[in-house]
Parts: sequence; structure tokens; C-alpha cells
Amino acid sequence: MPADLGDDIVEALNALVNTADTLFGAYRPEFSLGYWSGVAEGAEAWSCTFEGDIRGDDGDRFFVTGHTAAEVLRRASDEAWRRAPPAP
Repeated sequence: MPADLGDDIVEALNALVNTADTLFGAYRPEFSLGYWSGVAEGAEAWSCTFEGDIRGDDGDRFFVTGHTAAEVLRRASDEAWRRAPPAP
């Protein structure tokens, strides 16, 4: 089912909120969760865009896709920490 949220959606959302709340930088991060309802079965219907004081694909933001909402939230959290600049 393309609209699968994932078994650990609450934990994944909490992890990304914690990431956004604790990342250091010149400004506070923000993120958005997206879902494409018309994709074919098995395609990556979920997405997450993260914007913050990071090294991103598009300046200060990046975009990840996945099969469940929980998956993209976890991937965005991991990726945000990977792209964070060194602590001052």
C-alpha cells in the first residue's frame, strides 16, 4: 500500500523534531513531509524536504524519498546530522 506510514512513525517523527530542535546554526531548521498519492505500487511515494544551516543539495536544503513516512523521516534526520557543519 503506497500510503504506508511505517510501524515506527511516532518515533521517527520525534527523532526528526529533536534533530531540528538541537542542530546548531545561524537559524532554526524546518522540514516538510510529502506524499504523492498517484504513484505506482512499489514506488517511493513519500518525501521529506529539510532546510537548515547545513550543506545541502540546494544551498541549505535537501530532499529524500522513500516507501514509508517513517523511512523518510529517519533518513532526513540522519542526513541532516551528516550535513551539519562542525560545532563552533
